[in-house]
Amino acid sequence: MTLKTMITVWCVMGVWLTVAPLRSHGSSPEERETAYAETLHPFTGTSVTGTSLPAVDTGSLTGKAMCGYQGWFNAEGDGANQFGCYAVMYDLSGMGPNQMSQVMDDWRQLRTRMRVTEDPAYLRHRSKPVVVVWGVGFNRDRAHTVAECGPLVEFLKQDGCTVMLGVPTGWRELNRDSVNDPVLHGVIKRADIVSPWTVGRYHTPAEAEHHGTHCWQPDITWCREHGLDYLPVAFPGFSWFNMKGEAFDKVPRLGGRFFWSQFVAAKKAGAEMLYVAMFDEVDEATAPNNATGDK
Repeated sequence: MTLKTMITVWCVMGVWLTVAPLRSHGSSPEERETAYAETLHPFTGTSVTGTSLPAVDTGSLTGKAMCGYQGWFNAEGDGANQFGCYAVMYDLSGMGPNQMSQVMDDWRQLRTRMRVTEDPAYLRHRSKPVVVVWGVGFNRDRAHTVAECGPLVEFLKQDGCTVMLGVPTGWRELNRDSVNDPVLHGVIKRADIVSPWTVGRYHTPAEAEHHGTHCWQPDITWCREHGLDYLPVAFPGFSWFNMKGEAFDKVPRLGGRFFWSQFVAAKKAGAEMLYVAMFDEVDEATAPNNATGDK
């Protein structure tokens, strides 16, 4: 079965931003203004879209694969400039309580100073620019509450954005890695796209198939009942070897078979789009970019 008959994959870059605004480091308003003036300018170069790649429809995420990109390992020839369009993604993992206003301020700067959404290569969905808020509703290592995320989603919606939320695998039933708090469902219903994080939640093609049937499929049903789109996550493999020195090849790639099994499972579950974690995540060994020809 060919890729085209399964899912038409156009590459979309999700630029992953860990929120650490200048004010969190004790800088003065004057210092922040100087930094903004020096760094935040509208892009004046030639858009990648329609040049190095065949023209990509930047008006919808449907039928596309979004690749998370942190930029930690950005280097010449890494392929980061070969994506047809991009969108901003905020990772809330390190946010403390009462800090969502920092995310709002950052987005205002990107909108007004850089005018990122005016770039022809910026992704739109449902006729609006896409902004991703990742890390909503996880039950560990989060200092902020789910309730605090609601005003952020509402702010982005009021600013004319299509909002995607990165949520736990157990978001629908409020179990597993999710907080057991129905407020999460209220926040999700304010958004437009739901994307549950599944890295490490299954380890073999058979488990991926089971996950597609028993998690993704009912998730998609729930989302359709509430007028939401659904973006499942696929990953090529996993290991903490590079970052922590733990077991190598904890989730084996199997020469790409494990990765492909998730595309198949997502399509069978009814998914119309997919998120690939993560283009340059070498620490967790999920990067799909080729590092070796060995299988």
